[in-house]
Amino acid sequence: MTTEFEFRDPNGPDITNWAGYIQFLQGRGVGFDLVPVAELLSMTPSARQKYDSARLEFLSDNIVVENETVQNITKTLETVMRLNHGKPTGGYGVFASAAAGRGKTTALHSVLREVLTAYLAHDPTCIVENRCCPVAYICVPDSGTPKSVYMEIAGYLGVECKPRDSDPVMRKIVLAGIANSGIQVFVIDEVQNLENGGPFAKRAADAVRRLVDDTKANFILAGINVEKTSIMSRTRGLQVANRFIRAEVADYGKRSVNWKGRWKGLVGAMADALPLYGATRDEMEPIAGQLYEACGGSVQALNLMATQASRQLIGLGDHTQETITLEKLQGTLVNLATEQHIRAKLERTRTRAAASARATRRAKSSRAVKPEAATDAR
Repeated sequence: MTTEFEFRDPNGPDITNWAGYIQFLQGRGVGFDLVPVAELLSMTPSARQKYDSARLEFLSDNIVVENETVQNITKTLETVMRLNHGKPTGGYGVFASAAAGRGKTTALHSVLREVLTAYLAHDPTCIVENRCCPVAYICVPDSGTPKSVYMEIAGYLGVECKPRDSDPVMRKIVLAGIANSGIQVFVIDEVQNLENGGPFAKRAADAVRRLVDDTKANFILAGINVEKTSIMSRTRGLQVANRFIRAEVADYGKRSVNWKGRWKGLVGAMADALPLYGATRDEMEPIAGQLYEACGGSVQALNLMATQASRQLIGLGDHTQETITLEKLQGTLVNLATEQHIRAKLERTRTRAAASARATRRAKSSRAVKPEAATDAR
């Protein structure tokens, strides 16, 4: 069996520090410019290979769809930044919480890229002159302790923070680092990990909340079902609730408003973003309903299926075959969540079929008994 492993570039951007994250953002959000078909057909084999490799690389992590979630977070952030503009520190923040698979993190990166682009238009040389870092993004570490949160921020900013330092010392270092970096928007993702801190969970939640109060940055707290975490409990929860404004993460569940039309629009936007010659809205939107059933309305699952199918089509080396069909999408690998959805759906279908069969047998049995009952009556 022939294998074709694709290895990651070990020298790629490290998004856990500000320089790597800025580099990461600047490489996203720009659509792939397909060359005209005539130019494609005139390419030498080596040029065509290089071109197709660039398309495959784009599919790895550069597909950005400005969906409802991106729009909602952007609009809410704009409002919050206006409200906080004249405040010396603290103010309001943005709250983005939903179930897994809704595309929160991808949307957050897209919003931060918009912020970065706008800031660079305002101050084009701030990055190259190392004067400021307009945006920051960290994830709450798995341990969920105050020290781990401070260490994560210090690592992003590149400020020295020693593991043996006390929490107050680390806090002072981190606050100074945030102030000196000129951060405008700071995203703290995976907030649900605060629950992993055990006896330190409440202190970690307080540490995050105090960062919001004591810096000039506009904060976005995001994660999976954050409402159920310690940051939203008791007095702390009331403080957060009073200072944060929810940015709706798009829900494509069947109970949501106009879910069919909204999902169809998402599928069409995905078609527009794919670097293929035959993937169009007109071809993908008609199968939006079947796609919904296949991936359970998960944005992440849709992206996974479309990306795999696109890679397979580019690999054919024939631009006339680069058409996304339901069969090609259904032939891709799925994540565990989608696998569970498919199994549950099949089980519900079997259950309904069995119930229908039992009802049919009972009806036939009832019809067979009635003539005998009529004879006995006579």
